[in-house]
Formats: sequence, C-alpha cells, structure tokens
Amino acid sequence: MLHQTRTEPEVISNHDLQEATDMSLHGSLLVLARVLWIVVVVLVVGLSVASTPAYFASLHHILNTTDTPDLGGQLTPSSGVQELQAAGLSLDFYARFSVLLTLVFLFVSVAVGFVIFWRRSDDRMALLASFTLVLFAPTISTTNLDTLPAGWMLLIQSVHFLGEVCFGMFFYLFPSGQFVPRWARWLAVGLMIYWMADIFLPASQFSNSLLSFVLFLGLQASQVVAQIYRYRRVSSPVQRQQTKWV
Repeated sequence: MLHQTRTEPEVISNHDLQEATDMSLHGSLLVLARVLWIVVVVLVVGLSVASTPAYFASLHHILNTTDTPDLGGQLTPSSGVQELQAAGLSLDFYARFSVLLTLVFLFVSVAVGFVIFWRRSDDRMALLASFTLVLFAPTISTTNLDTLPAGWMLLIQSVHFLGEVCFGMFFYLFPSGQFVPRWARWLAVGLMIYWMADIFLPASQFSNSLLSFVLFLGLQASQVVAQIYRYRRVSSPVQRQQTKWV
C-alpha cells in the first residue's frame, strides 16, 4: 500500500517577516535614496575627472622633503625617485601610471557599486554596500582630489567624510542591517564625530594627536569585534555565509 508523503508548509515567523520588511525601501524614501546615490556618483566621478589634469601635472614635481609621500602622490628624493632611476623609468611614466591606476580603481569600484544599485537599490543593506563601493576610492586616498583649487575643498572633505562613515557603518550593520550588539549604534555615533573632527578640522591639534590615532585604532577594532560577535552569537546560517563572502 502506497502512502503519500505530505510536505509541511514552511513556517515564517513574524520576526523574520518584520526583518525582511524592514530591509526594504519603498515610495518616496526609495526615490530619495536613488536620487542621492546618483548625486554621489556624479560628485565622486566629476571631482576625480576634474582633478586629473592638475594631479597629472603635480606628479611631475619632486617634493623636497624627507617625509614619506602620500599614496599615489608626489615622490621625494629619498623615496621613489631613486627607485625609478634604478629601474630606468621616467617621472612621466610614474605620473601616467599613477593617474591610470587611480582612474581604473575608481571606475571599477563605481561599476561594482552600480551593479548592486541596479539589482538591489530597494534593499537598505545593498544600497549601503553600493554607496560604500562608490565612495571607496576617495576613502582610501584623496591625493588626486587634493590637487583641485581650495574652493573645492569642502566638497572633497564631504565626499571623504561620507566614504569613511559608509565604510564604518557597513561593518556595524552587515548583513542584517541592524546594529548588533545594540550598543554598536553609539559606536557609529562616535565614528561620525571622529571623522567629522578629523576631516573638517585637519589643522587642529586633534587630527595629528596621539588621541586621534588611538581612537582610530579603537574604532577599527570595534568594527571587527562587532562582526565577530554578530557571527558567533546572532547570525543565521545564511548570514554567516554572507559574512564569509565579505
């Protein structure tokens, strides 16, 4: 005698439904988020393209200092110039290579961010990831943007600030889009205050102080700790797999 096997329907808890709903953007909020994303992309790409001529020209000049040059920045007699000469390369080659590398890095990160935006712009966490990628290049280094005239400085600082905040918030929120543990939201507030002081007040005593360095390390460590805590104590199997991908 054959017995039919009945498959029980999957039961989804109210908590799971609420969490899934909370991750989505709708209506005017979704439109606003998409418009803001487009504005940020235009701003980041526009500033980078506008800075290219001045950035390229600046790389042909050698800094007369013993300080370590910035990433992708002007070389010094003791750092970079001797290596170029030993390799038989010119300063013009270095300038062209640095500009090309900067633009490729920018457009690759923007392209990946665009793919995420195109497919999942209604998802809060995906949208934050897209913002983070779009702003990743100026977050890593603003050396090229710093060659723009002083009148552009506020825009450059704003882009840098947004990039640092998005990067930190991503690790506080990924993958559920919620602060875990709950007190991580206060770390996020501290993160914003720290970068506001460091970026918008670069000439202050705080920006170049030991306290600033210690706080920076502490904030970076807190993002790692938050992810470890979430992974071990809170995340579902699917979320743990997402964390491994990142």
